[in-house]
Amino acid sequence: MRKLCTRIFMLYGNRGMGLGVADKIQLGWAQPWWGDKYLDLTMIWMDVTLPKEKEWLYGIMEFLSIHQYPEMIQAFITGKYAKIMEDLPEETVKSDIMELLNSVMSETLKKQGLTSVPDPVFFRRTTWGKHNWMYGSYNSYVTPNGADSGLKTRQPLMKGIKNKNKKEVLIWGGEALSTTRYGAVDGAMDIGKKMAKRIQRLLK
Repeated sequence: MRKLCTRIFMLYGNRGMGLGVADKIQLGWAQPWWGDKYLDLTMIWMDVTLPKEKEWLYGIMEFLSIHQYPEMIQAFITGKYAKIMEDLPEETVKSDIMELLNSVMSETLKKQGLTSVPDPVFFRRTTWGKHNWMYGSYNSYVTPNGADSGLKTRQPLMKGIKNKNKKEVLIWGGEALSTTRYGAVDGAMDIGKKMAKRIQRLLK
């Protein structure tokens, strides 16, 4: 499976697309210590210098509450920083994340009468880049190599892979193929409909 996956993305790599990694780091408490409101904290790194062993934290984009579990929050991390994070011991990841939370949530902690973020009762991080059956987790973004090669649209990604009999046996779908609405639900729906019709034609 890993060999097949690698071969597929080598083929698509020629079209400016590579398999990336987007991981989640989730923490949970008995109750939300940040208050009753939904937590939505976007990270913008400016004039911050982290020690080398914690540079992976630069990849944290945001902290969000989980709608179904209001006492939980999750952070998203992508690209090379996600790969670095996956190689770290889980306790190190947890410790670094807690240190970051204590730093960026200092004002909230004061408002809640807390001196520090309580120890979580739940911790989990994904490692999709190292997962035997995944080998990555996201491929929506055109790679820098693709941009350098002059790829201005995602339409080339819509070309399927054909077998030796020239029959299409693998196609892609979803918002990753939308040139103008990638990363959006309507882009996923639009491309999904187009690909569904294409599959119907292939099956005739």
